[in-house]
This record gives sequence, structure tokens and C-alpha cells, in this order.
Amino acid sequence: MTRGFIVTTLTDGCADLGQQLLDEHHLRSIPLHVLVGREDHLDGTLRLDALFSHVEQTGELPRAAAPAAQEFLSFFNIADPKVITGLSAKLSAAMPNAILDTKAIAAARI
Repeated sequence: MTRGFIVTTLTDGCADLGQQLLDEHHLRSIPLHVLVGREDHLDGTLRLDALFSHVEQTGELPRAAAPAAQEFLSFFNIADPKVITGLSAKLSAAMPNAILDTKAIAAARI
């Protein structure tokens, strides 16, 4: 079957879709940052046993941080038309950062 028009759907790591679902449906996800103590990990790279061990030892819960605006530049660097879905700007800085980069990309193409 030939697909005539492809739109790539992009999302942030809060969607928590898993690699198999992303691959099966040709989706792309930009990971959030997981801040554990003074360490910054990309979502999906931190072993859960290390995370739970940190919480047990320190009582400190991890925090999440949105990808920086600069991180979205390479994420958006695909030729297909794109649709992005993510958390509301009232819950996360991810969408405002994504919007900043789409405006910068659009301005560069003019």
C-alpha cells in the first residue's frame, strides 16, 4: 500500500507511549528531563532501581523538566509536515519551548 501524504506526529515524553508503539505508528517523542538530586537524565535512560534507591536514601523525589527550546530544533528537523501534541502550557514549559522553535524555524525559511 502506498501512502500519498505523510504527516509525522510528534509528542513529548509525558505521553509515555513506549518504543514499540512509537515505532508501529511512526510517532516521534522528545524525552523530558528527570532531575534526580543534581543529576539530569533523559526520560527513559534512568534505571528504576537507581531512582528508587535515591528516593529511599535521601527522601527526595525526582523532578521533571521540559526539553529546552534548543532541543526542539533537532527534534523538528524532519522533512515531513508535522503535528505536535503535548502537555498544556499551564502544566509544562515543553509546549511554549516547542512553539518558540517553530517560530524560529518559520522565520529562517522566509
